[in-house]
Amino acid sequence: MYSPADITIYNVKTNKTIKEKSLVAFDLNTTKIIAFGNEVYNNLENYDARQIAVASPIHQGLADDYTVAEKLMNWMLVRAYGKRLWNAFLGRPKIAVIMSAPMGNVPLKAFEDLFYSCGASDVIFIYKSNLGNACSFETAVSEILQKNEKIALIVEIGKDDPKEYVKEMLDELETQSRYWGVGNEELLSMLQQKCNTML
Repeated sequence: MYSPADITIYNVKTNKTIKEKSLVAFDLNTTKIIAFGNEVYNNLENYDARQIAVASPIHQGLADDYTVAEKLMNWMLVRAYGKRLWNAFLGRPKIAVIMSAPMGNVPLKAFEDLFYSCGASDVIFIYKSNLGNACSFETAVSEILQKNEKIALIVEIGKDDPKEYVKEMLDELETQSRYWGVGNEELLSMLQQKCNTML
């Protein structure tokens, strides 16, 4: 299983923040979702793999499983907002989403559709690389609110320890290299050359 994304949501009106792991647990007998987020993460060792499956629908900044990601995000947004997002009388909230880095049109559209299906009226994407990768979530929130009006929720999709993503990508590179016929020694040599150019 991939390392799950860390998702943080700030409610502008209440000034409250929630933070959850991008994890969902399924009952294998009924295929129903039995838990979301940190509850799943805190109980990983207690789950019987014959009875319960755990999935990470959002990882490396991408919605890997759109249907499950939508259910997870809807659950999180309702928790943060205090009620479902769509309201016939109050309208729908405007959401700002902080992403780690720019992405292609297809994965970005998937996230946009995901938030709209959860009930957002408008979705604004902000890239952490434009704010300064080292800036805190609180600093990013402050900058977003200065430039954008009527934002109700600010969502950050990232990773507390980005090195986990790098490790995953290196594992994937090793696997793909074997498919492409590139041996480990040759791959290691290429990586060393790349490291030398970075120093």
